[in-house]
Amino acid sequence: MMQRNFLLLVIVVFILSGCQSKTLTFEGESENWAAKITAMQDDNREIQDFVLVYQGEEKESVAGMEVNYKIEDHTGSSGGRGTLKGPGVLQIKGYSNCSGCAFVYEGTEIKITVEWEDKTETILLKAQ
Repeated sequence: MMQRNFLLLVIVVFILSGCQSKTLTFEGESENWAAKITAMQDDNREIQDFVLVYQGEEKESVAGMEVNYKIEDHTGSSGGRGTLKGPGVLQIKGYSNCSGCAFVYEGTEIKITVEWEDKTETILLKAQ
């Protein structure tokens, strides 16, 4: 009985150790914006969350403003349009969700281009 329980414990530990997961965080700032991407990775799946925060003057006045964004790294690019909430925050959970794709890694540099009110800024994000 004790050998059977020990064998069961060894099998469970072996199975759980095969499920490796890690989280990488990339952050950066420009004159008017701060951005953060969090990449949660397991064996063959990566889910990224994206947060963009307006840091310019009169933060309250930008609530509801539309912004265009483009995110580029070694795996490709994606983009979209979003509406700032509260004091200038755009948050997109799971903006990138892929299985069997190329993952970002600690040395990845992510470039974000933000367009708003006829202005454009680029933010470089690096692993933290």
